[in-house]
Amino acid sequence: MAVEYGSPRIARNSIVSNRQSKQFFGGLGGGGIALVATPRAEVIDNILADNSVGSGGGGGGLFLNGAGESVIAGNVIHGNEAAHAAPGDSPSQGGGIKIINDSPVLVVQNLITGNSADWGGGVLWTLPDKEPRLRLINNTIAFNPASLGSAVYANGYDGNVELINNILAGSAGAAVVHCGDVSAKSFPGLRANCLYSAGGALFTGECTDSILTEGNITVDPKFADATGADFHPSSDSPCVDAGTPGAAPALDPEGRPRPCGAGVDMGAYEVCALPAPRFVRGDATGEGGRNITDAVMVLLYLFSGGGQPGCLKAADSDDSGILNISDPIYWLSYLFLGGPPPPGSEGCAADATADELDCETPPGCR
Repeated sequence: MAVEYGSPRIARNSIVSNRQSKQFFGGLGGGGIALVATPRAEVIDNILADNSVGSGGGGGGLFLNGAGESVIAGNVIHGNEAAHAAPGDSPSQGGGIKIINDSPVLVVQNLITGNSADWGGGVLWTLPDKEPRLRLINNTIAFNPASLGSAVYANGYDGNVELINNILAGSAGAAVVHCGDVSAKSFPGLRANCLYSAGGALFTGECTDSILTEGNITVDPKFADATGADFHPSSDSPCVDAGTPGAAPALDPEGRPRPCGAGVDMGAYEVCALPAPRFVRGDATGEGGRNITDAVMVLLYLFSGGGQPGCLKAADSDDSGILNISDPIYWLSYLFLGGPPPPGSEGCAADATADELDCETPPGCR
């Protein structure tokens, strides 16, 4: 997917197993998504997995070039590749994300794991001057193989770059952060991050430990089960309650409040029990309104192989605890025949009656 000169909202998609060869889209990059000269794009709650760009390319999962005040939030960016450079090609850059030029982007609460490149396995940026203010907040960037900068490769003018509340874990034996050609010795600011690499350095290139400011820790983050791809911090992780609250979002990507303990946790996920999902009964599409499209979605799901509603409790219009033909009939009767409204609150609320229907809190109720 490639967008130039637009301001798209790209939300809740699975963008998987795509390959970009060098000759396409100017050879710039973006195996999954490429955003070029976009005043303000939003890339929200997507899965970008197993995409790739060819030799010498960049941004195996996501490429941003002059992307303006774009927001990259709540995505799972996993297993993407900027292919290792063939002889005569420049090193590949940014296995997960590559950011260049005037891109004051907010990268927040993403899980970026298992991506690979020559430079910057997780995230690489090159910023041209003092203007762009790039911010990475509450991301988990872990185990992304690269020759330089397993988690992060920083290039250009970095004086306005902020990394706050992130978990940055290098692949075994690899350096976590590499600083390349840093203009005017303008280093990124790191505050309240966890940096760790088993057998590897924290920094290589022009950056040293001296750029660590207040609140950073350099210990094993103790993921719940990294081998099984569970990158939530374990209950005894040193990242729990160790972040700073000022920049943290109000909720983590799964709906947990920040903080939900003594303090904000580092990384994408907060450690505590998930609250009961909140939803609007009848709003099967999760779009925040209630109309005929909700009944149509349920009918397509039940009888035509349509997509499953994200919250089956919301689609259960009659609150019977079972999703079947009676639910769209009930909803259409209410809309057009004066039938009774769906039981419960007209606004976002937890289910007052117990049942076995699954529900993920829709965006309108987060």
